[in-house]
Order: sequence, then C-alpha cells, then structure tokens
Amino acid sequence: MAKKVITILEDADGVIIEIRTNGRRVNYECEDLNEALEVLPHLDELQTGDL
Repeated sequence: MAKKVITILEDADGVIIEIRTNGRRVNYECEDLNEALEVLPHLDELQTGDL
C-alpha cells in the first residue's frame, strides 16, 4: 500500500482535501468542513472514480 498524505485546508471559500501519493497530487473541493468529514471515509472510491 502506498503512503498517502492527506491535508484538509479550510478557508472562507470552503474546504479542500488534498491527497498526495507517490508524486501524484489530487484535490477535492467541499462546501464546508462537515461535507469534507463525510467524504473522508470514501477517499479510495474518490480516487478510483467509483463515487
């Protein structure tokens, strides 16, 4: 399993979940922190496009 670094950034415009894996970087935008926390358990599905 590859090492993943997950960063959650919150600002006035919303929340960004950033995932870095083996030199690859993917960002997911959420409206607020509650939505971001709901998305976190499904990160693998987001990365494969199954969600």
